[in-house]
Amino acid sequence: MLDSLERIQPKLVSEQTALTERKNRLNEQLLAADLRSSEAKSAVDQRLMIAVYLMIATIATAFITLKLLPSEIASAVVHRRTMIELLSMGFLLLTIIVLATGGNVDKPAVGTLLGTIAGYIFGAGKAAAPSFGGLGDQGNHATPGATKEPASQLNQ
Repeated sequence: MLDSLERIQPKLVSEQTALTERKNRLNEQLLAADLRSSEAKSAVDQRLMIAVYLMIATIATAFITLKLLPSEIASAVVHRRTMIELLSMGFLLLTIIVLATGGNVDKPAVGTLLGTIAGYIFGAGKAAAPSFGGLGDQGNHATPGATKEPASQLNQ
């Protein structure tokens, strides 16, 4: 039995050496991947910081512009909440992007948040659109059984 163990030992030692070398190569590859990942994250973080500073500059510019506008226009912008909503939407979008890029929000949640904001923006725009003759969208539907008179008969 000791004889068979002595024959197997060199094979086991060589397999252990091969496995140790493979483990070291994998660790080196993992470290290289971590380094590339941290460099990419650093580049994204720098761009996000620039975006945050640009948003702050945009907010400051909006308030300065509001001060420089004629008082009637500035009053209308404030009373209609145009500037507040515009800046709020920009800030919310930037916040969502920063949180999503940092991995603090799940991908499905990011889609839901962006969809909600888009729905609000486009829904608010549609609600603010003027309706024609007080009919809104109802004037575009035909009533079953109704006949339309030719324009020549309407003028008589």
